[in-house]
Amino acid sequence: VGMPFRGARVVRAAVRHAAREHGMAAGDLVVFGGGSAGARGAMVHIDELQASGVLPQGVNVLGFFDSPYWIEMPAVGGVSGVQHDLALQTRELVRNLSSEEVVRGSGSCALDEAWKCAFAEFRMPLVKTPFLLVASVYDSYQLQTQGVFCCPLPQPKQLFFQQAEVFANRSQYEILRLPQVAKGESGIFLTSCYDHYLSKWSNFGSARALGVTMAEALAQAVAAARAPARGAEQGTSMPRVVDACGTLNCGAGCAKQLGTP
Repeated sequence: VGMPFRGARVVRAAVRHAAREHGMAAGDLVVFGGGSAGARGAMVHIDELQASGVLPQGVNVLGFFDSPYWIEMPAVGGVSGVQHDLALQTRELVRNLSSEEVVRGSGSCALDEAWKCAFAEFRMPLVKTPFLLVASVYDSYQLQTQGVFCCPLPQPKQLFFQQAEVFANRSQYEILRLPQVAKGESGIFLTSCYDHYLSKWSNFGSARALGVTMAEALAQAVAAARAPARGAEQGTSMPRVVDACGTLNCGAGCAKQLGTP
């Protein structure tokens, strides 16, 4: 308990250095984000970049969050323990911080329990900075944490298939209901693929949903964020790409070819 994590200081120092070295000024755009755990960290810190003064006034910021959207769900198949409980992992992390302010920021997250400020299901609706959220509704990391390994699925297959479907339905429902997405202020790129954090691989420019690559979705989000008022006049909007096929790894653009579940 009380471990002195330095991640927030490193983030501020790195962004301040980049702003100084590149001579950032009002009207410039910073894309700030990460993948998996890095995306959750970016989610926590992004609203503080301007509030803390590490970026010059007037610099626009766009979040790029690849696979951060954890949801609270129990595991199946008799597995248990912290390695199979993402909410418990987050609780333990925050319990060991020297200060809750690391995840709460300067009052930007006032949820009843501090761990929720580092858990996307609860924190993402509070993010004020425009972002592009990338997610697979069948996120392989989260499903494997819950005991769902594919393919083939363990026995009894129906139990694990149902878990995957409940997870996918909840993920898509909650992401589509995000207030920033509903208002068109932020974008989404949702696939039906059994994968996780593809932007670190060549799949960034090849894996597709509805014929659109992640790289193309990000380019559209950058165009919309670079000059919001001018972009609106020109018809540049945040991307809303949602794979509509509706079953495990069914998308034509999925990079992995799985066997029969």
